[in-house]
Amino acid sequence: MLPSDYDSGILGMLFSPSCKQFLVYSSYDGPDFDKYYDHRAELFIFNVAHGEGLNGIRQKLQYFSKSWSIESIVWVNEKSIALKIYEGEKHGDDAMNKFKYYLTDLFK
Repeated sequence: MLPSDYDSGILGMLFSPSCKQFLVYSSYDGPDFDKYYDHRAELFIFNVAHGEGLNGIRQKLQYFSKSWSIESIVWVNEKSIALKIYEGEKHGDDAMNKFKYYLTDLFK
């Protein structure tokens, strides 16, 4: 079972370039998340040990945000991801999405 605190489940799952890691992420699409959830976005990264089956999957990192929602994520390399995020509403007449882009190093 992969983690997600949201009713809609996981938004995306991506394997790293080497396929030795994968990430799953979920997100709520509005600033009123606190009426329903503890956080607005979540990200989990897992290591994958080949040849061990499901026993080879181990969680390496988890991150939660109350400030923004995730539009998309891409792996840049084995240690870095790029995120496309937004802080406002995603849908509706007042949806004025001004996306921000971040590059982050996950591991030292």
